Amino acid sequence: MIVRKCEDKDIDKIVDIERKSFSNPYPHKVFLNFLGSDLFLVAEKEEVIGYILGEEMGDEGWIISIAVLPEHRSQGIGTTLMREIIGRMETDEVLLTLRTNNMMAYKFYMKLGFSAEGFIKSYYENGDDAILMKKEL
Repeated sequence: MIVRKCEDKDIDKIVDIERKSFSNPYPHKVFLNFLGSDLFLVAEKEEVIGYILGEEMGDEGWIISIAVLPEHRSQGIGTTLMREIIGRMETDEVLLTLRTNNMMAYKFYMKLGFSAEGFIKSYYENGDDAILMKKEL
């Protein structure tokens, strides 16, 4: 598997991964807006099987979205993507949000050294609450 910067040709596959991973997926245009960013990466094995999208805002790095095709999960791909993007961030901390009912993701982030910092009421479009997580670098 290789991890590389996202290219225009990857967007349709990323949108497909997004739809297979989330009940409220980001639309196509969100990914187009981040093309060219050093913090928009894909994992590839013959084809794109996962992606991660991040952004730096001052001293904070944010993980906007990460997803791996269901049939390729639990193989270390998400961990590799997280380590790669965190290694590229020039920030003091990395933050992310996740739905309060997503315990699988919560455990995943805890294993990577993130801690729960609080809750955000009605954060998601459908009214779901979010957990805010942080990792100091």
